[in-house]
Amino acid sequence: MQAILVVGIVIFTGFVFGEIAAKVKLPKVTGYILAGILLNPGLFNFIPQDFVDHTSLITNISLSFITFSVGGTLLYSRIRKLGK
Repeated sequence: MQAILVVGIVIFTGFVFGEIAAKVKLPKVTGYILAGILLNPGLFNFIPQDFVDHTSLITNISLSFITFSVGGTLLYSRIRKLGK
């Protein structure tokens, strides 16, 4: 039961921070990252460390999806303009 509650809170917090980031015209990924930093076990110890250890596979898969979504939104022409 506790694991389901923690997962629900993590998803809800990520959603809320993503929406806040979108409201201030930042990518939603920025909100997800801030939510992850806030819920980090080293910061407030809200999420137990053993839960993090047991969900490392899911974490890696989730980070892969986030990375692909960020990579899909990058445009080579915009990156090239930043370099000049």
